[in-house]
Amino acid sequence: MYLANDEGLTEIPGDIPAETKYLYLSHNQIRTITPGTLSHLSNLRILYLSENLISEISPEAFVGLDSLVELCLDNNQLESVPEGTFSTLNLVELYLLGNNISQISAATFSDLISLKTLLLGKHPLQSFPDGILNQLTNLDRLYIQSADVVDLSAINIQGLDKL
Repeated sequence: MYLANDEGLTEIPGDIPAETKYLYLSHNQIRTITPGTLSHLSNLRILYLSENLISEISPEAFVGLDSLVELCLDNNQLESVPEGTFSTLNLVELYLLGNNISQISAATFSDLISLKTLLLGKHPLQSFPDGILNQLTNLDRLYIQSADVVDLSAINIQGLDKL
């Protein structure tokens, strides 16, 4: 385990041991997740980056994190999540609460077929693209409360029998 919560970090440290399975970097001032920063952490299972100042994530930010099952990006300043950001991951839990996400692509979550928990509330997203949840057949927990979602018509829950 690598624990550096509330350490005043402005970037992800480069000296995280490769065998790290649990990485907690919450309550810092990290602003971005750049490609390659985490790629040596192929054993990483849980990554917490909540309560930072992250406003940008590269689509290649999580490449190499083959074992990652839980990702928490709650309470940052994300305005969007680039398509393909999660495409190399086998996540079971994804937390995006309390960001500034105002737009999201229909393909953002399409590769997350193992995802069981998706928390998206508390942000200014007003609508969901058609079919955004279609591939998430294992989803059993969806949280969108307190979001500014006006139009839920694109959320088709047919096939999401576990919700």
